[in-house]
Amino acid sequence: PCLRPFLVPPRPSCPSKPASLTLPHSPKVTMAAARGVYIVAAKRTAFGTFGGKLTKFTATDLGEKAAAAALEAGKIDPALVDATIVGNVAQSSADAPYIARHVGLRVGVRDETTA
Repeated sequence: PCLRPFLVPPRPSCPSKPASLTLPHSPKVTMAAARGVYIVAAKRTAFGTFGGKLTKFTATDLGEKAAAAALEAGKIDPALVDATIVGNVAQSSADAPYIARHVGLRVGVRDETTA
């Protein structure tokens, strides 16, 4: 299989004319077209034991805590988030099928933000 690199463009300043770059196995791409994906912080939920201290929390509750911590660590205003993506192993609560939407709204992203 061909693995393509995950491109994270530089953040501080942008040139007035977009620079060009060529990725392996892809056509020429301008930095302006590639710009827009940033990983600013990452957090995860705690591991627990079955029936342990985390039992009273839903997957959405735990996702909310992790997302809020990531936004805080990255010093990101929730209004700047364009999309919310959440991985969830088991749909264990009533709101789990729409977990990304619920987590995003709970941490303050805009209503029109996709999930």
